[in-house]
Amino acid sequence: MHLSSAAATKPTCSFPQSVPPFSDSAGRDLPESLAARTPYFTPFPEAGRPSSPSETSKGPRGRVLVLDRDPRDRTVFQDLSQALPVDLVITDSHEEALSRLGSQKTDLVFLDAHPRESHWPDILRTIKAQDPSKGLPVLLFVPAQDPEVKKKGLEAGADDLIVKPLLAEELTAKIKRYLAWERMRKGGFEKSTGGSAFRTQEAEEAEKRAESLQRSLKRILHQMALSVEMREPYTLGHQQRVADLALAVGRELDLPQASLAALFSAAKIHDLGKMVVPVEILTKPTRLSTGEFDLIRLHPEAGAALVEDLENGRSVARIILEHHERINGSGYPKGLRGDQMLPESRILAVADAVEAICNQRPYRHPFGLELALDEIEKNQGLLYDASAAEACLGLFRKKGFRWK
Repeated sequence: MHLSSAAATKPTCSFPQSVPPFSDSAGRDLPESLAARTPYFTPFPEAGRPSSPSETSKGPRGRVLVLDRDPRDRTVFQDLSQALPVDLVITDSHEEALSRLGSQKTDLVFLDAHPRESHWPDILRTIKAQDPSKGLPVLLFVPAQDPEVKKKGLEAGADDLIVKPLLAEELTAKIKRYLAWERMRKGGFEKSTGGSAFRTQEAEEAEKRAESLQRSLKRILHQMALSVEMREPYTLGHQQRVADLALAVGRELDLPQASLAALFSAAKIHDLGKMVVPVEILTKPTRLSTGEFDLIRLHPEAGAALVEDLENGRSVARIILEHHERINGSGYPKGLRGDQMLPESRILAVADAVEAICNQRPYRHPFGLELALDEIEKNQGLLYDASAAEACLGLFRKKGFRWK
């Protein structure tokens, strides 16, 4: 599965803003051509793993890269390398680290956010942007008493934070967890000596954890989704329709089962965070004030916060968090660009936009399916991921997809 984007590989480059985002009172971004047809549109300002791997040397070895200048950290890792089935590369040079990432298969990266190294966020973004698999986990070492460093790390794309001083037990658990997740993400199959493929223990356990995620979420999905939509009658059924379309697009793009499960679960509750938005704003039939827009823009973060502590809920939370981001960086809440977003998030963004354009809102009549598809096509690669948009258009125009 490959999701393309119009974003360049270097995260510091600028992008054309010829198609600024607009929002309706339900918090959905629409292109300017549609905003012009609705009198109450106002533009937003531009937005600034589970299981353990085999413990024996007979199993597949993971490759771990550590970019760290702290000699104490390096000593901890050198001790761990003798006890874990990993090929460990430790370097204090970001040039060497990036070179190795470009020439060698790597499963996991550790990066030190050293207080005296102000360029570490750029290094982190570059690692993420240059990752050919678009899924390489990067774990960040952060000081215990510096919340600003933690915030910068998450904004730059860190998958996890580890508070210093480093503990061997915590590092061991993290390495096992993320290497198992990487094997599951990349297929989870090995060749036996007889040439037949068999599922690894890691893949089977990861699949069980994905099923556990479904069981945990299904107990709350229906009531949560219903309670949100009952507050905003014009969107009744919106989340289910978005989930159905997102799942179909994900299947078109050959997402693995675990990713499809996370995508579908996130889509069914992607507007859960609107519980924090007053109902009079959600249903307001006139232009929203700047303050009212700011409240609506809180809903992705609020929704993600509500589910991230569920068992295996982090992937669902991140998809919810990113569903209003846009390829050119004009979305919210973080202004992410292109491959800084999860593939599942980019799919959800397309499905959400199509359904929102199609259907009625408190201040306008529905635009209809054909206009919705035209707008997605027009902004393919600008606001919306090109591959996700193409798959969505093909479902409607060539395969006859329709909502029930």
